[in-house]
Amino acid sequence: MIKKILLLAALTGVALTGTAFAYSPKDAVKPDEPRVITASVVQPTGLPRTFAGETVNVEFSLDAKGQPRDIQVLWVSDAVLKKQLVAAFRQWRFEAGTTAADVSPRRYILPIQLNPEA
Repeated sequence: MIKKILLLAALTGVALTGTAFAYSPKDAVKPDEPRVITASVVQPTGLPRTFAGETVNVEFSLDAKGQPRDIQVLWVSDAVLKKQLVAAFRQWRFEAGTTAADVSPRRYILPIQLNPEA
């Protein structure tokens, strides 16, 4: 059981610190376009253990500085969980575009796996 938890924690750490494979169903990123890359990740705190291993989708847009805006947690009915996730995700930073043309009103959806504290 402990090995399984450690493996899950390691995989989540790799997933959260690497490229965020964010996508927009309406306007998919083409292979020659730059992808959204995480620059700073903040883990949500105080999550109930009942959400361990769950994956939630976070929809957002980015401003010119790489800060997420208009954050929405999709398909989650627990208001407290949504509030905790939005508070943490608001602190995330992404590599910003280099010109104003790189920043668009595009919406992204990023799947995030939850790992409540032990």
